[in-house]
Amino acid sequence: MACCCVIKYKKIDTFSNLWHIYQFNDAFIVHGEIEIIRLNKYLEVVWSFSGADIFVTIDMPHDAFQMCDDCIKLYDFNGSYYEINYKGELVTSKMV
Repeated sequence: MACCCVIKYKKIDTFSNLWHIYQFNDAFIVHGEIEIIRLNKYLEVVWSFSGADIFVTIDMPHDAFQMCDDCIKLYDFNGSYYEINYKGELVTSKMV
């Protein structure tokens, strides 16, 4: 039987649901319904990014959230595309 324990807990104010937490170097990237958040190792918000709609895709050949080596690729429900760097800065966008 696997054992799991909570090492640290912190409430973070967000606009909506948070779906996935990914470790990134000594920080964390959180994929939420409406926003992408970067937390430092102390679970403090470093930056957040939001698009025009929720980060969900339906009937598209790709995921709504993709972490790459140098950027995060995002698609929203309307099909708009966003590319942000790991500083939370918008690099590219294509609005539908």
